[in-house]
Amino acid sequence: MSDITYVVVVVAVTALLQAISGFGFALLSVPLFALRIDVHEAVVLSSCIGTISSGWQTYFLRRNVDVALARRYIVASVLGIPAGFALFVLLSDQVLRVIVGVAVLFGTLVVAFGGELKVSRAWERALGVLSGALLIATSTNGPPIVLAMQAQRMPMLEFRATLARIFFVSGLVSVVLFLFAGEIDASIGLATLLCVPVMTISVVVGNRIAHRLAERPFRALVLILLVAAGTSSLISAFS
Repeated sequence: MSDITYVVVVVAVTALLQAISGFGFALLSVPLFALRIDVHEAVVLSSCIGTISSGWQTYFLRRNVDVALARRYIVASVLGIPAGFALFVLLSDQVLRVIVGVAVLFGTLVVAFGGELKVSRAWERALGVLSGALLIATSTNGPPIVLAMQAQRMPMLEFRATLARIFFVSGLVSVVLFLFAGEIDASIGLATLLCVPVMTISVVVGNRIAHRLAERPFRALVLILLVAAGTSSLISAFS
């Protein structure tokens, strides 16, 4: 894989943003990766690195997880993964770029304007299945679950911890599937290994910063970056 330096820089920035805000790694990294590498490679690479990043977050925030809620979303997400894998295999590079761009922009709207919604258990299952499908098709699995969890008005620390647990476990399943399907080759493995030290530093620094930053201005900055990333993915699909 070419452009390793570019990939490492993207990982450093996006892992830092996710550690601080609890979301944003895949939503930012996939469209940014796809500016320089094949979009299928971008999805697989983001899944590998994002799973490790979520694993670190899960460890740091393990005492704050809503275990029952996380378990429900994990089960639903795993059920959606086979459909997402079929889309990943069948869709062209251009179509995947469009889906990534739309998913990122939708995720931005969810984070920005998600209001008070009544989320039943049936809706939890449906949104979890959709998240699992998006996870392996585009690596942008956050928006459906963020939408549901925002509606519950969870405390920020519990919100971040529970999201991390969900993303880590469902991410492990997707990485194993990619591995058995032969989608993780030597170049993806090398890029992942090179990114781990930088990502680890970003997660540690981000967790320390998270306690000191004002939440509203920072989230506004992340939303601006997400709009730019989603738009760039759509533009690249038709360029």
